[in-house]
Amino acid sequence: PAYIEKIAKRSPFGGKTVTGGIVTAKDSAWLLSWTVNRQPHFKKQPEDQIVVWVYSLLGDVPGDYVKKS
Repeated sequence: PAYIEKIAKRSPFGGKTVTGGIVTAKDSAWLLSWTVNRQPHFKKQPEDQIVVWVYSLLGDVPGDYVKKS
């Protein structure tokens, strides 16, 4: 949570939009991106948990850490 807040400049537990859109790791071979929307994301989600959506745009190329596509 502290790392998310440092990047987004918003508390992930504030009940409002957190990242305001996707955050992309430009130095990732896979172009990994992540976003955090309003929390709680699910009705029965515990208050101390955050749902982060992570995805890749270029999963067909070898990765930086995992050298597989």
